[in-house]
Amino acid sequence: MKTNIFPFRIGEQYELYEFDLKYVKTVFQGNNEYLVYEFIEQREMSLFNVRVKKVHLYYNADILSKVIYFLDL
Repeated sequence: MKTNIFPFRIGEQYELYEFDLKYVKTVFQGNNEYLVYEFIEQREMSLFNVRVKKVHLYYNADILSKVIYFLDL
């Protein structure tokens, strides 16, 4: 079943997806530290009819700051 590709909203709390995330790495951009997590919930997602392979969520102080979609081209 395909789902809405944009379920994530910048500014959301980490706790909303806490059990569907796997830690990937910590990155520093400028003066900010981000904890990067991979969204691991088992559901098929697509963007403009292109399958999404994985999604990385960037959190700063448990607030979602950035979302990166990796597409299966």
